[in-house]
Amino acid sequence: MAVLLVLFGLLLLAFAWGGTRSAEIQPATASSERECPGGHGPVVPIPTDASRSYEVFACTTCDFVETTVHGARSPLAYCSACKQRALLTELARGRAQGLGESAGGPSDRITVTEHCQLCGHTGLLGLVVPSPDEDGTDTDDTQAPDNVLPFPARRESPGQG
Repeated sequence: MAVLLVLFGLLLLAFAWGGTRSAEIQPATASSERECPGGHGPVVPIPTDASRSYEVFACTTCDFVETTVHGARSPLAYCSACKQRALLTELARGRAQGLGESAGGPSDRITVTEHCQLCGHTGLLGLVVPSPDEDGTDTDDTQAPDNVLPFPARRESPGQG
């Protein structure tokens, strides 16, 4: 028992001494601060449906694309079938040739192929990268402001008076 206490004490000392000499820990970057490794500026989040356990980010200037799970880069996500983190996501960015699109510039289509290594679940997700000139603002003036909830008009039934 005394040997275990001595080993535990040495382990704590080694951990404390090594922790003071480690490099400064970088804070996790927010999704809005993610940068393209090619130096093209921030990458944009690509909207996916709510059933996906991962996020997709893409550069609007080059063909860079990545998946993140809980904010960290990872090709493994949670499988919707078995609920285990064994869903391998493979990304492909390609342009549909022959549909009147030019061959130059980055592709605006992303294909995510999903395959669970445990249960065998497979899936295919097609996404579109927004063009850099789209600022995401809605120009429809008939929309209510974001802080107002629209309710249907109240109808009175003939029996009420």
